Amino acid sequence: MPSNSAPGRESGDVAVVESAHPVARPAPAADLIHPEAFCNRCQRPNVTWFAPSELWNKAVRAIGAEEILCPVCFIQLAEAAGIRPTAWEVTPEIHEQPADLMGERDES
Repeated sequence: MPSNSAPGRESGDVAVVESAHPVARPAPAADLIHPEAFCNRCQRPNVTWFAPSELWNKAVRAIGAEEILCPVCFIQLAEAAGIRPTAWEVTPEIHEQPADLMGERDES
């Protein structure tokens, strides 16, 4: 069992370590940073994603929260707004792409 001075808390048989330091990431050139590359709420890296407008409006716009959010921060706001599904689903949005962009090249 970790002592009170150890960083973390006991979670069953697993010690969960919590860091007080921000996530380290390389500093890309300012002109190469996409405006949605980082969550405006937690400052962690963000991915390209979306939620249905009705859900987004209830969870985010109704309270005037930051508009650039990572999925985890969005879920936290949605649950705080009373949206509590059994689970959250992550599904890919796939558009037809040329074969070479999908890693499938015709070698003939």
